[in-house]
Amino acid sequence: MGAIRTRDAPALSIAICLVLALALIASARADAASAAQPARGEQTFTPVIQDVVSTPRWFRGIDGLVHVQYDLRLINGFPVNATIQSIEVRRRGGGVLAELTGDALRDATSPVGSPSINETTLPPSSAAFAFMDLTVADPGRLPKRIVHTITVEIEPGLPVPSASVSTGARARVHQGPPVRIAPPLAGALWTTVVGAHRRSMQPVNGRFVNGQRFAIDWNRLDERYRPAFGDPATFASNPSYGAPLLAVANGRVVEAVDGIPDQAPDRFEPVGAEIADGNVVILRLAPNVFAGYAHLVPGSVRVEHGDRVRTGDVLGELGNSGNSNGPHLHFQLMNEPSLLASTGLPLEFRKFRLAGVIPSMDAFGEAFATQTPVPFVTGGAGVYRNRTPVGIDILDLP
Repeated sequence: MGAIRTRDAPALSIAICLVLALALIASARADAASAAQPARGEQTFTPVIQDVVSTPRWFRGIDGLVHVQYDLRLINGFPVNATIQSIEVRRRGGGVLAELTGDALRDATSPVGSPSINETTLPPSSAAFAFMDLTVADPGRLPKRIVHTITVEIEPGLPVPSASVSTGARARVHQGPPVRIAPPLAGALWTTVVGAHRRSMQPVNGRFVNGQRFAIDWNRLDERYRPAFGDPATFASNPSYGAPLLAVANGRVVEAVDGIPDQAPDRFEPVGAEIADGNVVILRLAPNVFAGYAHLVPGSVRVEHGDRVRTGDVLGELGNSGNSNGPHLHFQLMNEPSLLASTGLPLEFRKFRLAGVIPSMDAFGEAFATQTPVPFVTGGAGVYRNRTPVGIDILDLP
């Protein structure tokens, strides 16, 4: 290959170069599995390139487990389909932490830009994310470093083995604790929607970021456990609308936006990124730690840039402004003062009572549509301290 010089060699098509290179490598290798650990100086194709997009971070869930969450990027560098068969996660130099196969792997994997689609087959020259959620029993068992081994099936048509095993995507797990805060609301029967934000990877300012990785959407139920009732064309039908939003810790206001109109409660209109947050308040809680509140009622924002706030101070009211198809509070912690151009940070609430768990997002949506009580189970109900919701939970807040 050293005899080919870019300046004066004849132009070759990409397809011809690829076939020649594949033939050379295939003749030197007959065993795909050994590609996981190539010998020094050996050249081995890794059809799917893998890397960890941002630092894995952890929190302690209501379910009693410690969750380590991050996003694994998978790029198919071949001109044929490549199907991910398994992803194994190991401690660096240690034992296996998790292995994703079958339905679990499919449920975790989505094409870039299509988070609602679950798919493990990467078309030619395409990319996907595997949204990873590792669990360990307690913080003392957190891995310090992790490494990934992927098994890939290659579509016929190239002179290479039909399967490839490669190890990479080494990453250091953040060891610091989650940010401990008070809840952003008060009172009984608040529901949390957590999982919908895990896949909110966005291409922003030249890189992929997920400021919403640990975000929570909050909606309130009435005393009959209904998320909505009455005329859907009025905000009076929603028990969440107008609820006071509270500072989760002492801090300083770094952004306060007001004047963006609410969406009509029964007619959602798409909006651009510039007003997607609607009326918003962002607090600086500590260096590189910011709290964001989105979709506030227009005219309700009580703070201005530079104001100092204390835990429990009222910042505004829960509304439906911006990219919101129903009154709710979108709340998140992040490392920069932007809900979009940032990396999400895990959180834990000092104290709350778990009243029940709604079994699925479909069940929650059906209760909204029919204005009927949400179904829920009460297993695990009780008071929790320094924990994080992990599903569609019903919480009573101090």
